[in-house]
Amino acid sequence: MYPPIYPTGENPVKLLRVRVRATIGALAIRLDGHETPDEVSAALIGLPSLPLEVEVSGPVRSEALEALITAAKALDTSLTLKPPRGERFMPYTEVVAHTLRSGQRIESSSTVVVLGDVNPGAEIAAETPDEVSAALIGLPSLPLEVEVSGPVRSEALEALITAAKALDTSLTLKPPRGERFMPYTEVVAHTLRSGQRIESSSTVVVLGDVNPGAEIAAGGDVIVVGKLRGLAHAGALGNQEAAIWALSVEAKQLRIAEMVARAPEDGFSGRGAERARIIEGQILLEPWGRK
Repeated sequence: MYPPIYPTGENPVKLLRVRVRATIGALAIRLDGHETPDEVSAALIGLPSLPLEVEVSGPVRSEALEALITAAKALDTSLTLKPPRGERFMPYTEVVAHTLRSGQRIESSSTVVVLGDVNPGAEIAAETPDEVSAALIGLPSLPLEVEVSGPVRSEALEALITAAKALDTSLTLKPPRGERFMPYTEVVAHTLRSGQRIESSSTVVVLGDVNPGAEIAAGGDVIVVGKLRGLAHAGALGNQEAAIWALSVEAKQLRIAEMVARAPEDGFSGRGAERARIIEGQILLEPWGRK
């Protein structure tokens, strides 16, 4: 639910279908595609000048987008469109399994996990307004439907609206189709000790070790930036494309989807950074990050 917020000292006003709530240092707005431009504008009158974060949970037409951009400029604040929260719609996780060197650039609308360093001159970025404009040059005059699968800034929105007008066509923003995306990323910022268990429908990143007796069950990948000595179960909801990544694999067993790999008597290799995934019906370990 999105309880409405109102300017301090004023009486509540009806916000119609536009839901606004406070977050830490920002105003969160959720649009489901039924709002009119007038409703969008009315909902933002008198609000404090905080960054606007808009969740796209349904088709949003260009007229409502223009109302948002106008309101953000009137409030002298930033505007960012995001996919709705929840595991069905959040972006997938993109894993870069090596160090990024100078001149290398990663462009993604998803969560990006770099298992290595990001050296000076390397870059991780979303789409720029120029890239958006260039991608639309020369396209036929057909309706534009844009999936919002990651944060989109107002500059890129304006480039989309301008391109749609140049093509004399309609523009609609939609939430991403959930079945095409992996769930969001959950970060555990500490070592997991014996007896601790993490259960998540998402990809799980552990910034530390997973000690013997600790367990992780993840719907997506399991990424351990440390030693994996406990139990890791990736793709726990049946996703055979999931993988287990660790700087050192020292666990007694690994699980991916419904498959289990047990360590030999002397344990898994512990040869450094490795990834476990299903290849030809069995879980195999392979090195990564040695470019």
